[in-house]
Amino acid sequence: MKKQNINAPRITVVVPAYNEEKYLRQTITFLRKQNFPNFEILVVNNASTDKTEKIAKKYADRVVYEPKKGFYYSMYKGLIEAKGEIVVRSDADNKPEKDWLEKIVANFEKDPKIIGVTGPSYFYETKGILRFLSWFGIILSLISARFLMGHHQFNGHNMAIKKRIITKMKPHIDSKLVNDDIDLSCHAKEYGKIVCDFSLIMPTSARHFERDAFFLLDYSFKHFYSIFLHHPSHILHKVS
Repeated sequence: MKKQNINAPRITVVVPAYNEEKYLRQTITFLRKQNFPNFEILVVNNASTDKTEKIAKKYADRVVYEPKKGFYYSMYKGLIEAKGEIVVRSDADNKPEKDWLEKIVANFEKDPKIIGVTGPSYFYETKGILRFLSWFGIILSLISARFLMGHHQFNGHNMAIKKRIITKMKPHIDSKLVNDDIDLSCHAKEYGKIVCDFSLIMPTSARHFERDAFFLLDYSFKHFYSIFLHHPSHILHKVS
């Protein structure tokens, strides 16, 4: 039994899930091993057709249903339904370290102006130099986005946001062209600071890149389109 800290903020870990029967139980098992005691696990079933709902109801604290298919719909549904003061997002195929939530809370406690925390990730299927390259590629993406936008972006595998600002934002959920990580970051930064903790590293899966040859191309287009959508003048100034 973990000792409860009455001063610790309540956290909701949101796990969007579409047909994740293969990975979901594993990820929830990793989340249950967190050193930080004061959190709930909320799974958003995004109209799954496999056993995702059944697994989620058995192992998560709460399950909500989102009928509109699409990651932004399910992710934002989780943000709205979260009851914690801090809302943390995890993919359904993550393997978080035991101190993941502790590190997130420690970052928020450094400065009351901080409304968002993020960090890098790497693909756990890789080893050696390939694992380093997967980590380094995400680091470059985070740094380049910071250079182009003037503020940090969220890494969707590994992010947290203050609940109090979620209902104030009006993200482009219905757009098929935006990258949800970039879009959410640009709306959130209007209410405070987003910090990137490079020691906050999340092991995640490379399966989307492996099974879809066009995933990286589509992701890259949405990434840069979303940056330009929110910061056209900033980008034009940087490249001029």
